[in-house]
Amino acid sequence: MTPEERRERLANYWTHYYDELRRQLSNYTTDPESVPHALRDHERRIQARECKDGYVVVHFSDPENVHSSDHPDRLELITDHQNETVGELMGREIPQDSVPSDTPFWVTHAPFLKNQTTGEYQLMAGWERRDLIANRRIEQWNDEQWREQSGEEAIAQAEEDLRNFFNRLS
Repeated sequence: MTPEERRERLANYWTHYYDELRRQLSNYTTDPESVPHALRDHERRIQARECKDGYVVVHFSDPENVHSSDHPDRLELITDHQNETVGELMGREIPQDSVPSDTPFWVTHAPFLKNQTTGEYQLMAGWERRDLIANRRIEQWNDEQWREQSGEEAIAQAEEDLRNFFNRLS
């Protein structure tokens, strides 16, 4: 699979994921600002840092639409790490060998902190969510039905993320 094909599959996945979050969020709450930033219905800038074995995908809130895009979720590709592995790029932030290059890893980190006084969720970093995704994981969407496969997986993951968050509250 070419890098262009992997990029296209990655963009397709995140479009479906965030469309589904937006669609389902009202089933769980009438106040979309009452959930952590990674689950909110706002515009995002998604940076995909392409490494030799996968991607470091970082999601940023972009409610002001600073890139003047007509899409609510914008994927920007950064290719200056193509000679490094995901593990090398992440350095000390993740345990060594926790994302081995020969496995189809997908590791998600979406830290948030709830202010006990106001009840509001606050970002713990300058970003909302970070995903470490192996090329081999993306390449699992490899036949002519890849759009449907990655879209269905994204929809299922969005449902699960919302359900898991709201089940913790009850």
